[in-house]
Amino acid sequence: MKYEVDKPHYQPRTIIGVDLGVSKLATASALSKDAVSKVNFFDGSELRFKRKCYKRSLSEWQSNGNDAMVRRSKGKISNLSTYLNHCISKEIVSLAEQYPNPVIVMESLKGIRERIKYSKRMNAELHSWSFAQLQSFIEYKAMEKGIRVEYVNAKNTSRMCSNCGHTHKSNRKDQTHFKCSECGYEANSDFNASVNIAKVFREGAPT
Repeated sequence: MKYEVDKPHYQPRTIIGVDLGVSKLATASALSKDAVSKVNFFDGSELRFKRKCYKRSLSEWQSNGNDAMVRRSKGKISNLSTYLNHCISKEIVSLAEQYPNPVIVMESLKGIRERIKYSKRMNAELHSWSFAQLQSFIEYKAMEKGIRVEYVNAKNTSRMCSNCGHTHKSNRKDQTHFKCSECGYEANSDFNASVNIAKVFREGAPT
């Protein structure tokens, strides 16, 4: 069922910056003025484990010519991803509902696979995850609640320090650890990126 909902227009007081990734499928930080009041992490380890199990079985069934089980396994992987995307999107919108005049800001998916560089294994996970589906779930759930959704170019948000603004590739030490080579600020990499996404929007926020 589809229906039209008017897009809300207002000056946001709280910006929910959402970073997408693999280690953490999504990280949402609530930025009010210059203070982060809350952050939610959505872990992807359980999904990766189940995907690995399904893929191992899938390989065996393909080798044995068991087409029925191959189709069933592929369906389970797809259903699992869709279910998790629904859960994540619901929690992100619920986080936004806690604040007056919120806006949810996500990164434009254009070039995300080229922009985010991981190991060969992690890149395979990145390419298999439906970021577009997750964003569409967030968008329609937010619109139902009258919450505005915007997109920004997230270039360098994973390398930029959310504390001082210094940008360098060496700032992101690994998948989870961020340390600014300029001011020494340390944080979880996904959290730092989600705050930067919120700040990028704030700097050019439409009214």
